[in-house]
Amino acid sequence: TEQSDTVNETAPNECYVPPPPTPPTPPTPPPPPPPEDVVCRITTLDKIDLANFRCLPKTKKKKPFFAGTTNVSGARIQAEISSRSGKRKVISSFTANENGYWSWGVRGQLKKTTQIISVRSTDPNDSSRFATCSLLFKIGKAYSRKKMKKCTGAATLQALSVPPNYKFSLPLALRIKKSQRPIFAGDTIEFETDTENYFSEGGLGQGAAFQLIDSKNNTVYGVEKNIILEKDGTINESLKIPLYVASGQYKIIAQFSEGEEIVTAEEDLAVREKPAIALNSTWELTYAELLSHLGWAAIFLIMILLAFFSLLALEYHLSQYAVLQVTEKNLKKEGYID
Repeated sequence: TEQSDTVNETAPNECYVPPPPTPPTPPTPPPPPPPEDVVCRITTLDKIDLANFRCLPKTKKKKPFFAGTTNVSGARIQAEISSRSGKRKVISSFTANENGYWSWGVRGQLKKTTQIISVRSTDPNDSSRFATCSLLFKIGKAYSRKKMKKCTGAATLQALSVPPNYKFSLPLALRIKKSQRPIFAGDTIEFETDTENYFSEGGLGQGAAFQLIDSKNNTVYGVEKNIILEKDGTINESLKIPLYVASGQYKIIAQFSEGEEIVTAEEDLAVREKPAIALNSTWELTYAELLSHLGWAAIFLIMILLAFFSLLALEYHLSQYAVLQVTEKNLKKEGYID
C-alpha cells in the first residue's frame, strides 16, 4: 500500500529530465609571448644608403641629415654626435613616426673630422625597453663617383651597438600645448621645454632659438630669445606661425647652447592653411582656393565678354555691308554710277 501511494503522487504526464551535462572546462590560453626586442637602425646619411655601403660614410655637409628605423611606433629617439675622443657636440631628442621611421637634420656646424653618431630608441610606454646603435662617419671631401661605385654593394659596414660604458645624456623634452581644434597658419602655438637636466636656474648665457622646419628640413621661420628659466626648470614659450606657411607637416625645434654643446628638442606639428570662409567643420575654403575659384570665374567672365564683343563686331560688319549694298544699288538706279 505504501508503494502504490508513492507512485500515485507523480503526475501521469510528467517525465524525468536529466540535468544538462557540465560543459568541459576550456583550456587555459597560453601566456602572451614576450615583447619583441626593440630595434635601432641608422639607414641613411644624406643620400648614402648605409645598408648597401661598405666604406666609411663621408659627407661634405657640415649639417648632415640622418634617417633610421625602429620597430616601435612613436618611439622616443635620442641622437648624439661626439668626437672620437668622446666629447659631445650635438644632443637632440625627437619622436619616430607611427611606422617607426625617423629623420633628423643636425643643428649647428660640425667640424671637418671623423665623428660618431649614437642613437637610442626607447618605447614611449616602457622606458626599460630600448635599443642603441651607432655609426662612424666623416665630415670632409665626398667620394668621387668611381669610388662611390666601389663602395656600393654587399655591405660589410653595419650600424654598431653603442658601447656599454657610453651613457646617453638625459632627454630634453619639448611639449606642445595642443588645443582641440586644428592648428592654422597665423595661429600662435604655446609649448614648454623641460631643461632642468641641462641648465641651472636663471638665464641661458647664449639664449635660445626656436625654429619651424618643413618636411625638407628647411627653416621656414625662426626667432632667437633670451630665456629665463622657471623654478622647476621649465621654459614656457610661444611661437606665431606665419600666414604664408602652407599646409603640411612641420617640426618645431627648441635649440639651446651650453658651452660648445648644442642641445635641441623637436616635436612634430601639422599645420593647415587658414580658411577664408568656414561654414562648418566639414566645409571650408582657404584663401588660395578662394583666389583660384575667383581666377576661374574671372577667366569665364572674360571669355563671355570676348564672345559678346565678337558677335557685336560681326553684327556691325554685316550691317555696314548691307548698307553699302543698298547704297550702291540706289546709285546705279539713279544713274550716278555704271
